[in-house]
Amino acid sequence: MLLKFINTIFNTGTQHTESVEEKTKIKLINQIVFIANCVIIFNIIQNTIFTDWSSVLIVLMFFPLINITILLNYFGKYIIARVYFFFVFLSIVTLLNILYGIDIQTQPVYIIATLLALFMFKEFKTKVILISIIIIVYTLTHYYFQNYESIYADRVYANTKHLYFIISILVTSILTLRILKDKNKLIEISNKLYSEVKDKKQELERFNHISSHHLKTPVRTIKSFTDLVKLELEKGKVDSAIKHIKFIELGANQLNYLINDIMEFSNLEKIYDPSQYEEIKIKDILDFCEKKMQKVAHRKFLINYKNEKDKHSIFSQKSLVELLIYSIIENAITYNDAEIAIVDIKSKIKKKKIAISIKDNGIGIEEKYQKQIFDLFTRLHKDFEYQGTGIGLSIAKKISLLLDASINMESETDQGTTFIVELPL
Repeated sequence: MLLKFINTIFNTGTQHTESVEEKTKIKLINQIVFIANCVIIFNIIQNTIFTDWSSVLIVLMFFPLINITILLNYFGKYIIARVYFFFVFLSIVTLLNILYGIDIQTQPVYIIATLLALFMFKEFKTKVILISIIIIVYTLTHYYFQNYESIYADRVYANTKHLYFIISILVTSILTLRILKDKNKLIEISNKLYSEVKDKKQELERFNHISSHHLKTPVRTIKSFTDLVKLELEKGKVDSAIKHIKFIELGANQLNYLINDIMEFSNLEKIYDPSQYEEIKIKDILDFCEKKMQKVAHRKFLINYKNEKDKHSIFSQKSLVELLIYSIIENAITYNDAEIAIVDIKSKIKKKKIAISIKDNGIGIEEKYQKQIFDLFTRLHKDFEYQGTGIGLSIAKKISLLLDASINMESETDQGTTFIVELPL
C-alpha cells in the first residue's frame, strides 16, 4: 500500500504529456520533492525531541512551499512547476545557511541546483541565467558566513550536519543516473525512429517503383488496342474493331482495380485508429465478407463456418478486421479452379488471442513461392489466367501488423491453402 502511494506521488502529472523526456523530468521533480518531505519530517521529529519549537515552525513553513510543486504537476503546469521548484529550492537552502551557518553542510545542494538547471530546461539562455543566479546566491551566502554570525548556529545537531550532506549526495546520484538513463533512452528512441524512417523510405521507394511498373501494363494494353481499333476502323473492319474494344475495356477495368487497391493499401495507416476499437463478433465479420463477395464474385462459391463462431468476439477496429478477413477470402475464391470454390472457416481461442483458420479448395501455392506471397504485387500467374492485382494479401499482412495480429499459412499444390489469422481478444 505504501509503495503504491509513493509510486502515485512519483507519477503525478505524467498523464498530461506523451513525451518520454517530459515524463522523466516530471517524475524526477516529484522524487526530489518526496525526499525533501522525508527530510522535513525527520527535522520536525528531531526538533520536537529537543523542544526546539522555533526550528519546528521554520521547517513546517517549508512543507507547503515544497509541495505546491506536485500540485502544479498535477494540473499539468509542469514548466511553471520546474521554475517554481528551482527558486523555492534555492531560497530554502539559502535561508537554512543564513539561519544555521556553514556547519549545516548544504554546500553540495548548490550542485543539485546546477544539475536541475542543466537537465530541466531546454533553452541555453535559460540555463545560463539560472546557473548565474546560483553562483551569485552562493557567493553572497559565503560572504555572509565570513562577515556575520548565524542566528541559530548553536542549534545544529551532530546528526543534522551529516544528514544534509548525505541527502545531497543521494539526490545528486539520482539526478546523474536519471540524466544518463534518459540520455541512453533518447538515443535508443532516436535510433529506433531513424530505423523506422529508413524502412519507410525504402518501402515507399519500392512501392513507387513497383506501382508505376504495374500501372503501365494496363495503360500499354489500352494504348496498343486503341491503335488497332483506329487501324481497323480506317480499313472499315467494324466487327474486328469491336473485338479489340473488349480488350481495351479489360485493360481499363484492370487499371481501375489496381488504382483502387493501391489507394486502399497506401491509406491503411491513415485509417488505423485505436479510438475506434470496439467489441466485434466473428459472425458479423464473416457475414459482411460473404455479402460483399456475393456482389463482386463472378463465380459460384460457398463459405462454411461452424456455430461455434457465435461465441467468439474480439476487441479491435471493425473496418480493418473486415478488410483483413475479406482480402484472404477473396484470394481463396479468385485462385480456385474448382467448379464451386469452397472456403471453410473455423475459430478458436488460443491463449489471449483468437485463431481464425480460412481453408480453401483452390490451386494451392508451391513451397518455393510461399515466403513471397505477402509481398506487394506478387502474382504467381499471368493476368489472363486469374483476375487480380497481387495486392490483396499485402493489404492483409499490413493490417495484421497494425492490429498486432499475425498471419501464417499452410499450402500444397492442388491441395488448397489454409491461412491462420491470430487476433488479440
